[in-house]
Amino acid sequence: MWPKPLNQMPFRLRGDDPAETLHRGRAMKSDSSEIAIPSDVLRKWQRIADLLANIVHVPSGVVCKLEPPHYTHYKILASSNSEGNPFPVDDTFSMNIGTFCETVIKSREPLLVVNALEDDQWKQAPEIQVGMVSYLGFPVVWPDGRMFGTICVLDDKANRYSDLYQELLLHCRDVLQADLQTLVRFGDELEDQKAHLSELFARVPEAVIMIDRDFRIRRVNPEFTNIFGYMAEEAIGHGIKELIAPDDLLEEAEGFLYRMFETAETFAVETVRRRKNGTRVPVSLICVPVPSHGGEQVGYVIYRDMTDTKRLEDEQRRYHEIQLELAHANRIATLGQLSASIAHELNQPLTGIITNCSTCLRMLTSDPQDLHGVREAVRRTMRDGDRASQVITRLRALFSNKKPAFEPVGLNEAAREVVALS
Repeated sequence: MWPKPLNQMPFRLRGDDPAETLHRGRAMKSDSSEIAIPSDVLRKWQRIADLLANIVHVPSGVVCKLEPPHYTHYKILASSNSEGNPFPVDDTFSMNIGTFCETVIKSREPLLVVNALEDDQWKQAPEIQVGMVSYLGFPVVWPDGRMFGTICVLDDKANRYSDLYQELLLHCRDVLQADLQTLVRFGDELEDQKAHLSELFARVPEAVIMIDRDFRIRRVNPEFTNIFGYMAEEAIGHGIKELIAPDDLLEEAEGFLYRMFETAETFAVETVRRRKNGTRVPVSLICVPVPSHGGEQVGYVIYRDMTDTKRLEDEQRRYHEIQLELAHANRIATLGQLSASIAHELNQPLTGIITNCSTCLRMLTSDPQDLHGVREAVRRTMRDGDRASQVITRLRALFSNKKPAFEPVGLNEAAREVVALS
């Protein structure tokens, strides 16, 4: 049978109502007992233990924590730096030896022992062996109602601990429980963030690999399997470069990994990697180092399959080459048509010149000479030579960068030239 709680408490122990405890327990997301107590919180609690021992004028002010996962022991988290305190930090006590704190944890009630030497129930208390004969302690609980441990003071002489001291210890207990509430809230928020990050890790359309400083794979997402063919259990624990880097690119892959960890630089490159079936896959990769902040340093390598992109680039390149070939063929055809037109334009006056020269020679060798006909033939020759010169002038203007010149045209003469050309 457990000892009775304090009989004349000037206050009610808050937070021990079963219905309230059950309600809070339903609202919890994480296992509160597994939450580590940060160093800054431990320093704060150490200061509380020191102040309690100093204000209450006792050798020991102590904060204890029930140890998971089996809860068969409790450990001292903070203990006052006061003379005569026999309980150093990190001391561990079994939950079946009948200590004062064990009783508080099991009963979930505060406990006052004025003088264990004069109390038949406590004459065998283990604390007596280290000189502590009086005790005042309160249970400390997690926000979900599970036991965390105790906060207590102990004295080496009989001590009734006034109502003021009892209320002081209760308020210190409330401070500890408020800290635990904050830690649990932060823990829940952290769990939410981890869940969101895990979902993002699983849904991202690129292969994401987490590696350690030994270049061994620690974690992969489903897209890694889609790209490289390895299941997660086949990849985790293996070296990343040996697993997916082609033999001829092992040195390159190792250089990328050293660059990520040694320079803490985020960078992106395009390269080739190897699938499980031995085929090569073009990829773009991004190396992202993660600062260690005192823990193990890791890095992330993100791969995107560039097969479709490279195929599209090849198709675009082939299309461009075909366009160039078509443009070249069009230029050749245009030049052919232009050459035929030029030949036609020049052939007309040149033919006239040859004909007129032949006529001129015939008339000069006739007897008697037809000088009138010769003059007419020479005039026509000059006319045809002028026409040829105009054709060449127009061609030069066509291929020059000069602005086009506008001249008046006689429609009748132009029509006659067209008829003559046809």
